[in-house]
Amino acid sequence: MRVVVNIPDHEWAQLVDEAEANGLRVPDLIRAGIESVRPHRRPIGADVLDLVRAGFADAVIGERLGVPNATVSRIRRQAGLPANHFRGRSGGTNGRKTA
Repeated sequence: MRVVVNIPDHEWAQLVDEAEANGLRVPDLIRAGIESVRPHRRPIGADVLDLVRAGFADAVIGERLGVPNATVSRIRRQAGLPANHFRGRSGGTNGRKTA
């Protein structure tokens, strides 16, 4: 993509000087400037780990955050956390009841 930006000569010279002094290119400085003012999103891994620690099962976390269950389980395993067991509405396990 090509973008045309009008930058006054004296400001361009300042950008070039700063880029050269830091071993960068002007586009690197522009990109860094844009990134510094963009709203930062929290990494998905932090949200996953918070929900795992709160006791939610991988499937529930995946549905809530809109990510595949495999992503949730990978993040959880990399953090060394065990899986939380899914509980039904009654709060019990999903095991069969026998007479």
